[in-house]
Amino acid sequence: MHLAGRVTSSRLLSSVIISAAVIVVAGSIGVADSPVTYNGCENVATGLTRLLNNTNLPPPWNKCLEAAVIKALHLNPALTEVPVSWNQQGPQGIQGATGAKGDTGATGAKGDTGATGAKGDTGATGLTGPAGANGHSVLNGAGAPGSALGSVGDFYIDTAANVLYGPKDSGGWPASGVSLMGPKGNTGAAGPPGSQGAQGPQGPQGPQGPAGGGLASLDALAGLPCNLGGGNWTGTIAISFDNAGSHGATITCVPGNQSLTVTLAALDGSGTTTKVPTGALITSAPAGISCPPTCSAGYPFNTTVTLTATAPSGFGFAGYSGACSGASCSVSMAGARAVTATFQGDPAITVAMAAQNLDGTATTLPLGAVVSSQPAGMECPGTCSSTFAFNSAVTLTVTVPKEWSVLSWGGPCTGNATTCSFTATSNQAASVTLIHGYRLALRVQGLSLGDTGAVTPSVGTTLFQACSDLGDVDFVDCVYYFLGDSVTLTRTPDGGLSMILFHSWSGDCSGTALTCVVTMDQAHSVTATFATGVNSGP
Repeated sequence: MHLAGRVTSSRLLSSVIISAAVIVVAGSIGVADSPVTYNGCENVATGLTRLLNNTNLPPPWNKCLEAAVIKALHLNPALTEVPVSWNQQGPQGIQGATGAKGDTGATGAKGDTGATGAKGDTGATGLTGPAGANGHSVLNGAGAPGSALGSVGDFYIDTAANVLYGPKDSGGWPASGVSLMGPKGNTGAAGPPGSQGAQGPQGPQGPQGPAGGGLASLDALAGLPCNLGGGNWTGTIAISFDNAGSHGATITCVPGNQSLTVTLAALDGSGTTTKVPTGALITSAPAGISCPPTCSAGYPFNTTVTLTATAPSGFGFAGYSGACSGASCSVSMAGARAVTATFQGDPAITVAMAAQNLDGTATTLPLGAVVSSQPAGMECPGTCSSTFAFNSAVTLTVTVPKEWSVLSWGGPCTGNATTCSFTATSNQAASVTLIHGYRLALRVQGLSLGDTGAVTPSVGTTLFQACSDLGDVDFVDCVYYFLGDSVTLTRTPDGGLSMILFHSWSGDCSGTALTCVVTMDQAHSVTATFATGVNSGP
């Protein structure tokens, strides 16, 4: 056994001391909670140490053999000792038996919800359901519908008055319809002043004035002020004599410099009057005006003066008014002129995104749907508002995920294309709505607005709307369907107009059959062409 400090069993003086040390140390085995203080004696000559704690050693070994004890007992001086003490912690004891299981602790607080997992694969297409009942039709014509027209449940649009009738019931059409025209909008802001009109004809000569006081000579007229051109410009009189010929005199009104005055104005991005920004500048050629600070100058009669506008950062030049109009200004100084130059702040453009189901109910925006802008600055969701240079061309583009289509744009944008372009002349709020379905663009050619011949799809008739991005030639409707829908298109020639007959299908259908079936695995386009003459179909 080894003891810390300067004591080991090999260094004890005798077997008695060894036994005492072993007895004492053995009594401490298993105690590891706190250190134990040991008392002993160290031999001065050898440096060996023996233990005294808790022992019953016989004298004189029960205490240190100090010099006085050695002398009194006539012992060998080589046995002289001095008292010492040290702390010693024993080894850890054997592990005790496991205690009884304690009570279950209280339930901890609920952890944070984990991140949403990735979208799962699209399931297999289900079986095709039974054919639905025949839908209703939306008819149209000029004037109110006749009682014999249409079936119960149908609607009718009076294209002359823009009025919707329906639905038709067993008693016939409603006596009055619903106007499709919204209320009259507010009166717009006043436009800028128009350009100056042409000069009117010269008025009749006035009555002769009273006789003057007389002049001593014609030379007295020289240098007097004069006013010509209907008062548009002034000058001074000059006299010249023809001494070589008729000896006559010529009196001329020589025009003086004509005044050009420039006034600066400013609007913010919404078109509201605001303070003229620092750095807004109008200069002239020929030189004379650099406004601010020099906003007025005189120019020789009939001189053409060109003004140039410089807009500071955050603003654009909106145009001139007064003696000039539009984005540029060159004015002839045939008289005094006044021009106003207007600067406008860069507009802020915002976009809002929405999504809906085929039944018209709102739903969450699909993953991957993004609206970006050109010039760059907008990436919505995320950055849905940005400022663009005044009068710049802005294009918004929507990225449409699989199984979705653009239903409509709003604000400065219209239609249902994936892009929208407009000029940023003021703050504008655009919007785009996506619909969960693929688009079937159905075009009917060869029928006039009053004809009732048309093509009817087997499902989705309540989702008709104009495909504005395909143009307004003929009749183009957009209908939306779920992935995998099987749509049967049925042509219905106008029985009342026997010369208007079906010609053929084209696009994603072909031939002349009465029906055409389209599976909505992506966006599709079908054209039904009617023609005057013999029907080429069955």
